[in-house]
Formats: sequence, structure tokens, C-alpha cells
Amino acid sequence: MSVIEQAEKRELCFAVLAVDDRQLSPEAKYFLIRVIWLFGDAVVSATVKELAKLLGLTDVAICKARTQLATLGYLRLLPMLDSNPERLKRGRPRQAFMVLQERIRQENDDNVSSRTPSASVGEVSHLALLDKLLFWSVGDDSFRSRNVRKTRKLDGAASRKHTFTVATRILLSVLYLCADACGVVRGLSLQRLSRLVGISSDRLESQLEVISGLGYLIDRVSGLTGRVLYGRATGAFFMNVGTVDLQGTGNGYSLICIKSDSPNAYNYHYWGFSVYLESEASRGKIIFDRRLAESRPSSLASLLKNWELGREAAEFVAEIDWSGCSSDLLQTVRVFLESKGLYYSTSTPFYISGADLFSGGCTEVVLLWAKTFLPFRLWEFFTDRPILGFSKYLQFLVDSYASKILSSSWSQIFVERLVIIDSVLEDLESALLPHPRLNDDPEVIRGSALALFVYCIAYQQAIMVKSIIEKSIVASGEPDSELSSCSYAILPTRQPITGHFQELTIAIRGGTGSRFSGVQCVNRNQVPLGFEKYSYELSPDKCREIFRSAGYDLDVLRGMGEF
Repeated sequence: MSVIEQAEKRELCFAVLAVDDRQLSPEAKYFLIRVIWLFGDAVVSATVKELAKLLGLTDVAICKARTQLATLGYLRLLPMLDSNPERLKRGRPRQAFMVLQERIRQENDDNVSSRTPSASVGEVSHLALLDKLLFWSVGDDSFRSRNVRKTRKLDGAASRKHTFTVATRILLSVLYLCADACGVVRGLSLQRLSRLVGISSDRLESQLEVISGLGYLIDRVSGLTGRVLYGRATGAFFMNVGTVDLQGTGNGYSLICIKSDSPNAYNYHYWGFSVYLESEASRGKIIFDRRLAESRPSSLASLLKNWELGREAAEFVAEIDWSGCSSDLLQTVRVFLESKGLYYSTSTPFYISGADLFSGGCTEVVLLWAKTFLPFRLWEFFTDRPILGFSKYLQFLVDSYASKILSSSWSQIFVERLVIIDSVLEDLESALLPHPRLNDDPEVIRGSALALFVYCIAYQQAIMVKSIIEKSIVASGEPDSELSSCSYAILPTRQPITGHFQELTIAIRGGTGSRFSGVQCVNRNQVPLGFEKYSYELSPDKCREIFRSAGYDLDVLRGMGEF
């Protein structure tokens, strides 16, 4: 099979995975994929026994899948041809068949949307894994070879080992097909995922538990429906792509866990919850660190005056009502933040270290810039105190867009300035406020202000992550030029929303080798000397302990797929 033929067959097989038809069982999809890979559009005249060996299915599963696919129009059944007519008279009637490829393509054309997984081989990030799951050579199915016979779990007995079922295989195939370079799947709802796999919602939950226990699924973020913010928002899946078994050559992966020993204004809450707190308390003062309200100017007017925008402009901004906010004011705020950065202050004429955000060295300057958004009364977007899922989803958005900023603009991110990437800001605004509004609606300006506010927090998150990575990975010998071409993903935190957010886990794909590591940021007051406060050479036990404190079992992640 030529390289071009392989690519064409893969794309057609990926189109099968993208078929949104709950009538197609996982076994039927897997049958169709294996037949396309081995036979293309040729007539298949193999017996059921022969097909069982070629496809990796049982005799019963093959008969059911073939009948189902023929009924739904994906296969055409044909009379069996044989050079020995006497052989056709013996036993049960035998049937040949062929795949109707146009039926698959038509099904995909009818369901084209942003929710459909990519069927282009060039856009697939985890082709090596998909080859192992779907396109294995006959007799070399490494996943099925590790299966054990299912046994009934008795009360008091040890946990039963999972078998690698066809449903597990198709679920993983769909998720890895949709995953980005770091293994993050966005925009795929549970309802749609269950249809793509061909199983019920209850069975899907069971299968997600299976792949989580096996180490393939690192974490999940649930979707939700917001009345004012989000709309009908889908969640995300964070897949493990970190073992050598799942990677192509020259495509390294690191999962690092950062731990701070110093609670501070930056890590006191989830950022998602902090956004709500800021919006709620901004009616009179900044709240990320309440001590700021006592020592710093609490009004936008005096803040802008200190930052030398002029008395006239300051008084104008102080008196303005949110209903009269215009695009000119929003543009003024944007230009101001872009020119001054997020941490500039005439009373503190130096820039903080980005890494100090997380290790506790900049409590007093974290969010002074947030006061520039006071005229837009952002608290009115939060009609009720948000539930945990609401805040965690906002945290997910902050982390997602920080990851996008890191992946697309690593070399442009500096503490000294705010770089606004318009495409990222527009995507963020759509994610926050999905409901269409007319251009003359005053809420449009406030919605854009909210998006810019959250973007600033995401940028701040990106600064912190970049600084710590540079102080740990670069210090251990990784050239900075390599890091600028990597992809990044910030994983969900598992800490309680009311506790200190002191652990951060980051996935890095490309150029950084294949390793899991822990980076411990100790209290800067204990070790005040630059690079020495970031410990990146940890013992295995210490590394395991840091990951465990963040809610991740490092042994499971490293031993992924071992039953």
C-alpha cells in the first residue's frame, strides 16, 4: 500500500468516526474501519472465521455488524464467488460484500459543522496512537493481546481488571482524533460523544471511568448552561499523550506540576471564582487582596491620575455611568493597558518577575489594573453567586486562552507590556457571550469590556507560566528557542474552590523530551536568590508527591494502558 493510498484510507476511516449516527454500534464502526483499511472498495469474500482474525472481532460481532451496516446502507451484500462451487453448498450460506464509500462521504457532508472531528490526516495530532488503535497489522494488535478473560466480580474480591473492548477503542479513537497537540479535546459535548461512539449516555460514563482508570483520560471539565454568560457551553477532556507508546518520533511531551508554598493574592482562589469576586466587590473597591483597598486609591479617577492620563480624563471617567459607556472609553482603556502593561505604577517604578506571581512575591501589585474596568460595572453580568461548576468553567476559559497565548505568541509575552491578540480576544468574547447582540446595543460594549478583562487575567496567567517554565526547564538545559515552538495546555486544578490554589499542572508538547516532572516553587522569603528558589531536579518520590498533591497519580499516568 503506497503512502498516498494509506492517507486516503485513513481519511475515510476518520470520516467513519465522525459519522453522527447512534444506530451505528461501536462494533459496526470498528468493522467498517478495519474493512476499509484492509480492503478499500474491493469486494470482500473472506469467511467469518477469516474476518475475525483480520478485524479483531468475534464471529458473533462480525455477523451483527455486517447485517447492521448493510441495513443502514454502508455495505452492499453480494453473492459469494468461489472457484469450487461444491464448497458453497456446504454449511451456512456465505456472503460477499463491499463498502459503499460514497455513503460515508455523504453522511459526513450532511453533518458538516464545527462539532465534527477533523477527517484530514494533516490536522491529526496523534496519528501514531490512532494507528495502534485502528490500523494495526494482522496479528499485531497490542491492545487486544493484553486483554484478560472477563470474570464476575465477587463481593470483597479485588478490583476486576478492565478488558480493552471495542467501545473503549472507538471512544479513545474519537477523543484522540479531536485532541490538540497536548491532548485537550474542546467543543465536544457528552451527548454528541455518545452518538459518535454509538453507546448510551450511561455506558459512556462507565467507559470514561475505564479510560480514566487506565491513565488515558487525565481529567474532565463539565459543560454547563449559563443564563447570561456561556450559553450552552461544552466541556473538555484532557487526554494523556505522555508515554513513548503513544508518540511519534521527535515529538516530545512533558507534564510538569508546579507547587507554591506561599499563599498570596494570586493563588488565593480559582481565577474563575476571583473574577466573580472582583465583579461583585468592584462597586467600591478592589478585592483580590483587601489590603489594597486600604493602601491604594480605590477609584478609577485617582488611579488614572497617578498613572498620568491627566486630570480632565480622570474626572470624566470617574463620573461616567455604565449606560453611557462608549467604544471610545473601552478603546482608551485598551490603549492604556497595552502601553503601561498590567503592573506599572509610578510608586513602584520597576516590573515584577512573572514567576513571583505564583510564588508570593507580588501581593500588592497583582490586580491594580482591574480598576480601569470599574465604569463598565462588570458585576452585573453575575446575577447570582455562581455555583462551583460556573466558577470552574470560567477558570477553564482563563486557562484555555492562556494556553492559546503561550502556544501562538510565546516570544511576544513580556511582563513589561500587554499584547492583545485580536483573534484570541474575539474567540474569548464568543465563548463568554454567545448570544448575538445588535451593534447599537449598549450591552455590546460592556460585553467586550468583560472579554478584555478576562483576557488580561489569561495574559497574566500566561506570563506566570512562561516565567516558571523558563526558570525551570531552560535552567535544566532546554533552549528557549525550542520552547517558542511548543504547544501548551494548562490542566484543571483539583483544589477546593475555597482553598488556596497552590498547584498548577502544565502539558508541553514538542521539543522538550518525553518526561513527567515536578517543579517546586518554595517561599521566596526562605530562599531569596533568583533561580535557586525553583527546584526542578526532584527525587522520584518528591515528584510523585507533588503530582499527588495536585490530584494526579503519576504512576497511573506513566503506566498508561497497562492492565
